[in-house]
Amino acid sequence: MSPFSLRIPVEHQGALWFPALLNLNCVEGIEETRLPLDKTAWDDLLMANKRRDVLILLSFDKEVSKLGSFNPARVGVVLDDLSRYLDQGKYQLQVDATDSAAFLWYSFLAFQHEVYLYIAIFTIVLLLFRLLYGSFIGGLMICGCLFYMLCALFGTMGALGIPLDLVGNSVFFLVAVAAMQDFIFVSSGYLDKKDDEEVVACFRRYAVPSFFTTLTTMVGFASLYVSDLKSIRLLGVIACYGSLFQWLVIFMILPSFIKVFPCLTLWVRKEKAVKLVFLDWMNIKLSRKATGSLLFLALLAPFGFFFYKVNSDPRIFFEKSHPISQGFAYLERTRDFQTPAYLVLRPNFPDVDRESLIKDLQSDTAVSRVISYQHSIDPHLNTLQPFYRSYLQAILPSTPYYEVFHNKDDWQRIFIYLRPTTIADGKHLQELVNRHCPPSACYLGSDTLSFQEFSDRIIPTLLESLAISVFLVSLVLIWICLALDRKDAIFKIL
Repeated sequence: MSPFSLRIPVEHQGALWFPALLNLNCVEGIEETRLPLDKTAWDDLLMANKRRDVLILLSFDKEVSKLGSFNPARVGVVLDDLSRYLDQGKYQLQVDATDSAAFLWYSFLAFQHEVYLYIAIFTIVLLLFRLLYGSFIGGLMICGCLFYMLCALFGTMGALGIPLDLVGNSVFFLVAVAAMQDFIFVSSGYLDKKDDEEVVACFRRYAVPSFFTTLTTMVGFASLYVSDLKSIRLLGVIACYGSLFQWLVIFMILPSFIKVFPCLTLWVRKEKAVKLVFLDWMNIKLSRKATGSLLFLALLAPFGFFFYKVNSDPRIFFEKSHPISQGFAYLERTRDFQTPAYLVLRPNFPDVDRESLIKDLQSDTAVSRVISYQHSIDPHLNTLQPFYRSYLQAILPSTPYYEVFHNKDDWQRIFIYLRPTTIADGKHLQELVNRHCPPSACYLGSDTLSFQEFSDRIIPTLLESLAISVFLVSLVLIWICLALDRKDAIFKIL
């Protein structure tokens, strides 16, 4: 998309009609515009005479796929085609991709590369089990369980239509830690088992206490459902399910598998295990003075809450040397903005209200510039005579340029180019828009502003989840005390 997309001829009754805006030089085969670019709203944004660069805004159509309503791989196709085209030419050009589509593409690449992370984790687990329990068999068993859980978790998410995003992607690691913890307890117990104790009995010995540990973990994850952020709620649901599923795998499926294949009973070899001597230091007795000092330090921990920092920039996911970070830095350095936002207005939005809203946005310190359809086209129309102006106004709604600012239902989009913003800036912009019109008539959209809203809700969500978790876990512990006829322990819990 560019201001030059105005230069689109229209075919009518077998003839090509060009807007009067253009001068065609048929001898040299070039087009010349009567209106210099520095007289338009796009001056110093898409291109400037002082710099030999150009900013191209691409708009991708939605499509239904397993990746959602937008397939990030399409960005990769565009970049690959552009790279091949530039390689064939004689010019050495640098291409930077930024904004939401590029962010999704590079995030998608990160998901693909996570297979190397899984390989590294499985390799470390294999070596640790060989070191601590004297056999690779135990490492192979837990790695097999983890891989089974990985397939089951992501498969369940796909079946339920839960997307794999930057938040939900962490669910496997949360569940994997719980699974390895349970298996290590069982392995340690089996390492010190009696000679006549069966494998199933060892699993049965740890199944009940591990279940209640899993239950409290499930309660903690389920409490995330109170969040008003959809991605957090979905994380809580799938992590709650994953916690229960990992317990079933470790204490139900794995013992059955060992019973079918008796050779797996040798997953620990005490004579080959390496004893970690430094763990014996944990049994040392501390003096009363040392214990008091450590307790005092522990009581200082809650004060750390007042020093937390919330990230309000989605670019933190990428290193400064990453192409998308370099692209954003280049825009900020050369164009006085970092990322675009979009103000969407309902059809037939009053012109007076629109102009008032744009004026207030332009005066905001977080906004570099605002470009609407009217502001971008008026400089062209004002240079034309009334007859040609009417003609151009008539054909514009059928051009791709009009579609940049309007959808099929005639909702209008206004481009807002933001400087580096904080969470407070984002809130101020949202409040400014809400003062002019309700969300049903207009709304502000931006990946950066959405990420800032997400970051701003993290701490309240965690505090709400903590309060609910403490309450529900206390109920679980009281129920256990009543079931064990230990009513005296209830007061200790409270």
